[in-house]
Amino acid sequence: MPEKALSRQTMSGWVIQLHERLSPLMAAMKRLLYEERVIHIDETRLQVLNEPGRKNTQLSYMWVYGGGPPDKPVIWYQYTDTRSGEVPEAFLYPQREDPPSGAMYPVTTATRLITPCPIRPVSWTDGFL
Repeated sequence: MPEKALSRQTMSGWVIQLHERLSPLMAAMKRLLYEERVIHIDETRLQVLNEPGRKNTQLSYMWVYGGGPPDKPVIWYQYTDTRSGEVPEAFLYPQREDPPSGAMYPVTTATRLITPCPIRPVSWTDGFL
């Protein structure tokens, strides 16, 4: 079968339609994430080659949020070009015009505690078995 090139306009349209259709699912996942008192957050740097508008030497970040009820855990990934503490503040407090400020870790409120959650390999000596 011959290959067909898709235009950027077509692909952009597909992504917009997909976002519109997945928005209710994403809202439900965020509600589940917010149900528990603790949300673990980690930002990991990564380098994306040939990203429009950015040099290949510039770092980007993948923010990972983990939480939710034990029987319905949620892992949420957010790609950004910054490591700023404003990223998790905007994620956790989307309706607030004055998110809490200060050190990136920990941020505490009456309902949420944010802690760094480094990813590391688990060994047999960690006592999980």
